Amino acid sequence: MKMKHLFLIVLFLATSTIVSAKKMITPIELVALQADLIVVGEIINVNSNSYQFKVTNQIKGESTSQLTVQKFTEWECDVRFDKVKIGQKLFLFLKKKNKKFELINGNTGEIPIIDNQLILNHQVEKEFKIDLLEFQTAIKKFSECFMIENCISCELVETISQRCSDEIIIKNALDYSFFNWLYNRVKENYTLAKS
Repeated sequence: MKMKHLFLIVLFLATSTIVSAKKMITPIELVALQADLIVVGEIINVNSNSYQFKVTNQIKGESTSQLTVQKFTEWECDVRFDKVKIGQKLFLFLKKKNKKFELINGNTGEIPIIDNQLILNHQVEKEFKIDLLEFQTAIKKFSECFMIENCISCELVETISQRCSDEIIIKNALDYSFFNWLYNRVKENYTLAKS
């Protein structure tokens, strides 16, 4: 009898694991705040496990004009928008690991730029397009005004620190609708601590 129960438990665990293969998507606000480097640019060379990236605009952090970016491992729930190609324009959220830059949360950290617009689909509830200038300015201002302290497991963040005055945040929210959207998500989903 005990062996039968054990078999059923093992069978249940095995089938539930197979069925529930789903990527845990890190929200865009956490991706921006945990990034060591946020840049805009284009792929200039492709290797088997990485690509050379020419930086045209630096949003957060410091970098050289060219970076080597590690490709993320694709799997059923985390597929790149297209095959990696020279000339692709991208908005990247990167974390430095072992002297190399890796994309944060796979395809969440690598957003294609097409006709000066980004298509956000994995990071938000409903896919929408946003102008590159609006997005990069909002992300820059957001990264200046907020931070995650002691980000050991950034997927489990409960508190976000506010570094800007309320007046600056209100001005940014009025000037940039995407900043306002990010700020509202912070207020709704996290404890806001003023530094």
